[in-house]
Amino acid sequence: MLLECKGAAPNDELLKDVAAHIAALNPPYTSTADVPADVIAKEKGLVMAEMANDPKSQGKPANITEKIAEGKLRTRLADVVLTEQPMANATKYPNTSVGAALKKAGLEPVKYVRFKVGAVAL
Repeated sequence: MLLECKGAAPNDELLKDVAAHIAALNPPYTSTADVPADVIAKEKGLVMAEMANDPKSQGKPANITEKIAEGKLRTRLADVVLTEQPMANATKYPNTSVGAALKKAGLEPVKYVRFKVGAVAL
């Protein structure tokens, strides 16, 4: 696992915990800015379709429906974006996302490379 961060002096323990998090959960994107527009559009379409079929969403004003859709989209992105995911070691970092833990230490993730035994990189 290689993790590149920028910012303050590195916190070795935190970086080790983030590397373990990446190794365990394998998020495909480092930050929300890294998520391709077509993936966001697809996820938003799925959220809107879900809401169209949900009786609780029927009859709500468009601006309220849009805000609910944005919240659901953020929740979906939290599953695939490193900085939005809750830290895997919840006992050590309760109610803390990876991004919040790094930010608190004065660090910002730039990119990472996850190696997997037996995998071939192209």
